[in-house]
Amino acid sequence: MELMAAGLAFALVFLAVLAVARQTSTVGLRLGRHAIGATAIACGAGKPAPLALRERLVYGRLARMATRSAKGELRERTALLLQQAGSSMPTAAFFLHRAVLLFGVAPLLSLLMLRAVGFGPLGIAFAAILVLVVPRLPTIVFQRKAKRRGAAMERALPDALDLLVVCVEGGLSLDGGLLQVAERTQGPVADELRKLKRDMAAGVGRRDAFMSLAQRSPSESLALVCSTITQADKMGMSIGTTLRTLSETMRMRRRQAAEEKARKAPIKMMPVLIVFMIPAMLVVILGSAVMAILELM
Repeated sequence: MELMAAGLAFALVFLAVLAVARQTSTVGLRLGRHAIGATAIACGAGKPAPLALRERLVYGRLARMATRSAKGELRERTALLLQQAGSSMPTAAFFLHRAVLLFGVAPLLSLLMLRAVGFGPLGIAFAAILVLVVPRLPTIVFQRKAKRRGAAMERALPDALDLLVVCVEGGLSLDGGLLQVAERTQGPVADELRKLKRDMAAGVGRRDAFMSLAQRSPSESLALVCSTITQADKMGMSIGTTLRTLSETMRMRRRQAAEEKARKAPIKMMPVLIVFMIPAMLVVILGSAVMAILELM
């Protein structure tokens, strides 16, 4: 019962943290003193700020406090991980949730585990594992999301390049082709192309926009496409020919990845065969002979 209570407490706190993360926006996290003054003017002198806005301000302060404790390199890696996972969560919110898990959830679960199992070696080992693993749960979740998103990009990129080749060879410019691909397709590749178009519309140069896309992309193929298009544009090469070559290369890479997975399949099946199927086959084949020998003896 105590183990169930510990698991239930962890699940409730973790779900509460995720719920708060979904309701938090980037604008709310960046509110500060200027937002307080603007709210005072909007609400009238002497009137308190709305409760939701005050909660956002408090949440933003806590998030900034949690972010200051992290080093600059760690903040950059975290921001890149969130971009690769396709999450709109601000970096400050990520560090706040990790701090809640580190200083709130992990000690609580460790105490419940020690109380349930005891202060012996097993209980101390379980408590240490909880303290080490629980704060890393957000990082593990976003790493898995980034990996799945990168795999989805690898699958969808050849088709998107084919459509882009058709658009460019049909008379559209590269920007127009990118816009058509972003509007007519769905998935992470289309989302990244929309971000690319927004960056270019905001005044970012084409080369800088493509380099930014390559940096935040979890897909190696998409990063290769961005760098190749940038070099072709810089050298004055034909965009249509470059895109067609890239499309053939991406299809070859996808076929090679499928062949690699097919070659790995027998190796991955070996543990299952050794642990489950071979013992069962030995029991079925040799069971009757062993029983007959035992009867004779």
